Amino acid sequence: MADENPNVSGVAGRYATALFELAREEKSVDSVKADLDTFDAMITESADLARPEVSGQHEHVAAAEQRPEPTPEVLGLREG
Repeated sequence: MADENPNVSGVAGRYATALFELAREEKSVDSVKADLDTFDAMITESADLARPEVSGQHEHVAAAEQRPEPTPEVLGLREG
C-alpha cells in the first residue's frame, strides 16, 4: 500500500506508488516505464511543458497579495 513506503510523500508520492503497484499487478512495469520515459523526454524537449504557466497566473497572485486583510467584523470575531 502507498502508506507503507516512507520514501514517498504528498500527492506525487502517492500517485507514483499507486502507479507502480498497478503496473506491477498488471505485469506492465516495463511498458509504464517506457511511457514515463517518453513523457520525461517530451517535457525536457519542450519549453512550454518544462515551465507551464496558467494564463494570467501572475496577475492573480499580484492582486491577491494587494488585498487588505479582512476586518474582525468580516471574520465574525466582533459585532459590527
